[in-house]
Amino acid sequence: MEVRDFDVGDLLVRQGDPGGFLLVLIDGTASACVRQADGKVTPLAELRAGSIIGEMSLVTNQPRTADIICQTPV
Repeated sequence: MEVRDFDVGDLLVRQGDPGGFLLVLIDGTASACVRQADGKVTPLAELRAGSIIGEMSLVTNQPRTADIICQTPV
């Protein structure tokens, strides 16, 4: 495990990428959204300290199902 810092607007997880890791959000906020085939973006959730990100892709070996974007420094 390692601590990493991210800035506002940074992409923590990209929809469609393989799931080789998970993240635990220690501080800050991020948003999850899904990009549709027609280009529309559907918001899913707001994430905050204590959120675990990417665990399902890691466990199922399936591609990431959403983008996770930093809303504040993380």
